Amino acid sequence: RQWLDERMDAGDTSERRRAAALRPFVAQADWLLDIHSMHEPSAPLLLTGIQPRNLQLARAMRSPEHIVVDAGHKDGVRMRDYGRFGLGDAQGEDTRSLLIECGFHGDPASRAVAQDQCVRFLEQAGVLGAHALAQQLPGWRLPDAPRQWALEVTGPVVATSSAFRFVEPYTGLEVIEKAGTVIGDNDGVPVTTPYDDCVLVMPSVRQARAGVTVVRYATRRPL
Repeated sequence: RQWLDERMDAGDTSERRRAAALRPFVAQADWLLDIHSMHEPSAPLLLTGIQPRNLQLARAMRSPEHIVVDAGHKDGVRMRDYGRFGLGDAQGEDTRSLLIECGFHGDPASRAVAQDQCVRFLEQAGVLGAHALAQQLPGWRLPDAPRQWALEVTGPVVATSSAFRFVEPYTGLEVIEKAGTVIGDNDGVPVTTPYDDCVLVMPSVRQARAGVTVVRYATRRPL
């Protein structure tokens, strides 16, 4: 979330200096795949932003199962939203950008997800065809997802202190059937789901403190 020019120009943290070093390459790119892993065990998530062109790309890639449609974070800009990549379809129609959360940092399966997403992305970008990719990167492509869901983020839960706790050990993608279900305690204030069939996206208290997002709510529909 350091992809604001003023933050990169400041260069006052190692993250901002790394972003500044990458900036010329990102500025020149038309297609971008940002590969991440997660603090907590979870199924892979592909983040598209709110641009329809990226959602269409996620559908064409046919994996992973869960596609997160969100507008980013209020505390900064992600690489996949930087510059032309963050523009609407009318202004940025020649660009595509996705962020893949492959799974838990320490899970070897996360590497396999990253390889699979690279192969699919390269094929959709027209860099190499499916046959050439299978020859040059054997074993990288995993089976297609049996289905895909679009998870449209409607808002975050922000901790008011490090005392935030969930009522159950949520790992993400739980569908909470009823609105008003208590899912956590925010320093003495009950946290409840805002609507029926509410999906929990990336719940984590590992970095809980005042101002930190600990989970996001989303609706779900077939992609």
